[in-house]
This record gives sequence, structure tokens and C-alpha cells, in this order.
Amino acid sequence: MTFTGMTSEVHQHIHEKWVGNDAAHPFNRQVTARAANLIMAPVDAIAGVGDTVIGVLAGVGTIVSLGENTKIFRTASHHLSRCTGLIVRPYRDLLHCVNPRAVFSWKPTYGEAADARKFGKGRPLVYCDGDGLLTGHVKDAFYGIGRWCRNHENVVIKHVVSRLSSLLSIAASAVCRAVDFVFGVIAAVLSFVALGKSETLNNTAHRGLQVTGIVGDVIFGITRIINPWAGYSVVNHP
Repeated sequence: MTFTGMTSEVHQHIHEKWVGNDAAHPFNRQVTARAANLIMAPVDAIAGVGDTVIGVLAGVGTIVSLGENTKIFRTASHHLSRCTGLIVRPYRDLLHCVNPRAVFSWKPTYGEAADARKFGKGRPLVYCDGDGLLTGHVKDAFYGIGRWCRNHENVVIKHVVSRLSSLLSIAASAVCRAVDFVFGVIAAVLSFVALGKSETLNNTAHRGLQVTGIVGDVIFGITRIINPWAGYSVVNHP
């Protein structure tokens, strides 16, 4: 269990008890829910820092162990996957102070999409799914390159080019995260201006503000420069 995982349960309670409960007293829906989200903003920030610190310590252990210790790698992966929300989660809390019913949406299943079309609900241009706006696509590309290199019969490609691809992936992630962050900040400001009523702006900000994910990108990139095969029996890629 991560710290942010525990705060997620609190958010679910807030939504079920006040925001999404039409039987709740109007005061609770409008005032109590806003106050709760305001309180949760610093709590989420602290929880995110806690997960990041644990992830970094485990990540250092992963580097020191040359990526060979599965348990340490798993811990690092589990906690560093949460550090992308270090800014995102407090942003969501503050937006929910403005509008407790502000929507952040993930890609619907086939059945959900059919229901949305049936009831005439429009789809947002961007969903919350994904690691940043550009970053996830670039990381997937480097993941494919790394996999091809590791499985190649040529020794140079397997041991040299694979490590070089990991080094380049760190630089590429840094650039993409910076670009994502610019778009994320702009979308976040506009989402407040729109009082949280634009699902597309909310989702864009959610994805663009994941700049803190660079911490995991760097740690896992360094780990795979040392050991290109590190962790692939645990997770597909961070």
C-alpha cells in the first residue's frame, strides 16, 4: 500500500458521501466537500513526497544492486509510479474546491462508450490515461528499441546499443516532460478559469502536470544502463 493509495480511499469517501450523493444535505455537497478537498491538497502533496522518497531510496538500492534484486526493484517501481501525481493530485484537489463535480475521465470501455453515444454525451478530446502528453509515446518507442536490442544476436547491439538507448531515453523523457509541463500549466490555468467544467482541459492538465515522473525515468534509465535486463521479469516498463 502506498501513501497516495491511502489518500485515494479518502477521496472516494468524500465523493460517495457528499459530492456524488444526491441525498446529501446541500451544505455538505457545496461547503463540506470543498473544505475536505482543500484539506486534502496538502495531505496529497505530503503523501506524494513520502512515496517519492521511498521510491528514490529503493531506486538507489536497485542501482547499487545492479538491478538484480527483484524485491527492491518492485518496491521502487511501485512507489515511483506514484510520483507522477506529486503535482497532479493537489491540482485536482484545488480544482474540486472550485467545483466539487469537476470531471477527470479515463478512456471508457466499449460498453461505456456505447452508452455515452446512446445518451448523446460528447467525448473529451483528451483522456487522463497515459504518462504525460508526449512522454508516454516516446518512452514506449524507446522501450521497443531496448527490447529489440536486448534480443538481438549481435553482441554490440545487445550490450552497447541497448545501454545507449537507455541513456538517450533519459534525455528524451526530460525534454518531453518539460514540453508536457508547459501545456499542463496552461491547461490547469484555463481549467480554473472554466470553473472545472471543461473535461478536456481538466484531463490535459492531469496529463501535462506529471513532470515529476522524471524521477522514475532517471532512476530506471540509469538502472538499465547498468543492466539492460533489470526488472523485465517484474514489470514491462516503468
